[in-house]
Amino acid sequence: LSAKSFAYTGKVQKPTVTVKDSKGNAIDSSYYTVKYSNKSSKSAGSYTVTVTLKGKYYTGSKTLTYKITKIANTLTVKTKNITVKATAVAKSAKTFARTKAFTVSKAKGTVTYKKTSGNSKITVASNGKVTVKKGLKAGTYTVKVKVTAAGTTNYKAKTKTVSFKVIVK
Repeated sequence: LSAKSFAYTGKVQKPTVTVKDSKGNAIDSSYYTVKYSNKSSKSAGSYTVTVTLKGKYYTGSKTLTYKITKIANTLTVKTKNITVKATAVAKSAKTFARTKAFTVSKAKGTVTYKKTSGNSKITVASNGKVTVKKGLKAGTYTVKVKVTAAGTTNYKAKTKTVSFKVIVK
């Protein structure tokens, strides 16, 4: 096989096959057939190729495996600060949509959020919604969040840890 592994490209990928005799000499392609597994060889996974010898000089067959591997996730995350009035959170909790704190792009797979540090009166839901609980005093609070793109059949999972600020005025 010309290669035993390919990185995912979104296109069909198959190795070329060269068959040699016991002395290392290439055998003409008229003396064998090559059959690739009937699965699409576009997506990440394992595939087979079977070489079957034919003619009066050669007999037998051999099945070999090749892989298409997942590639890096292209997840990018940018954060924005959230500003809330102290008088508003003195009365009740305030919840902000994910888009108020995070801009996520090029993510491959489901994106989840998990707060890793920051004031306990600030929470981040797994869908990225940010809640500032009732009673948070005026000040600037830094929150760290782990953003994870789960990956797909063709892309690996990726995690980025980012920070944003909650400013209570």
